[in-house]
Amino acid sequence: MRSLFVCNTPYQLFNVMNLALNDVQGTRLVSDLFIVARFRDAKKVYDRVIAEHTFESVYLIDPRSGDTFIKECRDSILISLEKKIKKYQIDSYDFLEKKYDQVFIADEMPFGLLMCQFYKSASVWIYEDGYPYYYKNFWQDLCRGRKQKILSLFNRGLSTIHPKAFFVNNAEMCQSKVAEKTIQLPKWNDQNPAFPAVCRLFAFDSQSMVSQKKVIFLERPFEECPKYNGLSPEKLLMDLDLVEDSLVRIHPRSGRKYNEVLVDYGDNMWELECLSNITNEHILVGDCSNAQFSPKILANKEPYLIFAYRLFYSYHDLEDPNNYEKQIDRIRKAYSRKDKILIPKNVEELRNALTWILTKGSDEIID
Repeated sequence: MRSLFVCNTPYQLFNVMNLALNDVQGTRLVSDLFIVARFRDAKKVYDRVIAEHTFESVYLIDPRSGDTFIKECRDSILISLEKKIKKYQIDSYDFLEKKYDQVFIADEMPFGLLMCQFYKSASVWIYEDGYPYYYKNFWQDLCRGRKQKILSLFNRGLSTIHPKAFFVNNAEMCQSKVAEKTIQLPKWNDQNPAFPAVCRLFAFDSQSMVSQKKVIFLERPFEECPKYNGLSPEKLLMDLDLVEDSLVRIHPRSGRKYNEVLVDYGDNMWELECLSNITNEHILVGDCSNAQFSPKILANKEPYLIFAYRLFYSYHDLEDPNNYEKQIDRIRKAYSRKDKILIPKNVEELRNALTWILTKGSDEIID
């Protein structure tokens, strides 16, 4: 049985290695991997994957710019699937002659969906792409979209494809109905053969700055949100007198400069930091970053989580302020200690929350 994996992000590759090296669905050594180069150092990672000899063939795809809605619909009807695949720049198209029995994808990006359609007789399996996928049903949303409704009139598109299962790192937390059933991925521990492999792939240094600081501020490209109020993370940490105790982990899309605080530019993969260096005593501060959920999902660790979105955004002007609260409510239900989840309304409440955590001098809970 031959399998095909498509990945668009480092985290997706992280999960693909877990599937393949643990022979989930018979994927060990009879699989091909397609890496869509949408992330930093994709070519370096691609070379390292080849050196691991986990997959029979590895392909690096140069993603093309997206078409307009009308052009995409027209091409989907008038152009063969093979010609659509060949619009992508790939070193070899020899895979078009192969027969795949299984296709594994993680998201709604075009190349993976194209593989599902081209190898229509193959079973489709979905693996997770982070916390948002634990509660959204992206496949059903896709099939209900305008494009797929149009394509279904011509017997094209995704409406006839039904994913068999959804593989996740924490099945107990998953509420998505994206597939017929949800399956737990192999747990990440010292016995998992995928762990040393992904450490090599992403050049992980276990002696990182994360283990040296208790407060980790998980930065976001705040300027991308129109409701961002301009509060500087560095100024916030200075006002809280936390410069000596804090580490700012820079987001890949951020161009913000820091002068007074210790900065981690993200050379180490965050998921590997969660497995190796994050502890239950860490304090993860962020607006409502997916990275804050990773320790619980991957390693069942429960660091303190401070969701400070009310400090960085005009709360009442957010399009859906309840969306943050729903996400936080789900992680709170999964935590054994609910008081480790905090949502300060202002800087003073954040100061009080940090004082409470650092001194353990109060049982007061801020929500």
